[in-house]
Amino acid sequence: MKTNKRPPKLLYVTPAHQYPLGAMMPLERRMELLDWAYDQQCWIIEDDYDSEYHYQSRPVASLQGLARQQQVIYMGSFSKVLFPSLRLGYLILPPSLVDVFTKAKQEQTGVTPLHTQAVTATFMQERHFSRHLRKMRLLYEEKLNALITACQTLTPWCALHTQGAGMHLALEFKPGICENTVVQQLKAKNILCSPLSSYFYGQKKQQGLVLGFANSTVEEIVLGISILEKILSSNGT
Repeated sequence: MKTNKRPPKLLYVTPAHQYPLGAMMPLERRMELLDWAYDQQCWIIEDDYDSEYHYQSRPVASLQGLARQQQVIYMGSFSKVLFPSLRLGYLILPPSLVDVFTKAKQEQTGVTPLHTQAVTATFMQERHFSRHLRKMRLLYEEKLNALITACQTLTPWCALHTQGAGMHLALEFKPGICENTVVQQLKAKNILCSPLSSYFYGQKKQQGLVLGFANSTVEEIVLGISILEKILSSNGT
């Protein structure tokens, strides 16, 4: 890695599953990042937002678990693995940061309701959480496979980005496809998705779609892609 004149004080990374293209940071790269951050005296925030949903291989060890020095702030949430309205997340902190983060939490958001924490803790202690994860992995894997299969018909107009993890995949349009037109035509059909370009900074942006599948049935996925195929065929070159 190249060293800037003013090294960063903090890095934010999602090594388990980058959003939106889905890349997973390999073990060798993780070790390089940890060594570089230590040399630069830089903290790392590791956002492990959906590492529970890997379908084709076991996830690589977290940066926090690999770090030989206490430089990683590990951040997770129950929003994707249980439900968003639970509004419950967690941090794994180096001991030296526990007090300052506790004070910051109290200043910014107050105390998280104890009954919410207690119910979630009991849910996990009684092993319901692990069973829930196994069930949801199978369900989401079925949906992802259905989405990948359906998207094979779209290859004349776009390339597929998927790493066998998470709850979405990205389609990258080939030249000649107007992203905004496709998004608006899908919206008119009550199919909502995010434009891929909205996740890029600067002038050079990839055009395409980010497709979530967690809240759709297999039948809805297949129907949605067939509608997308018709839209692309009418707009593509």
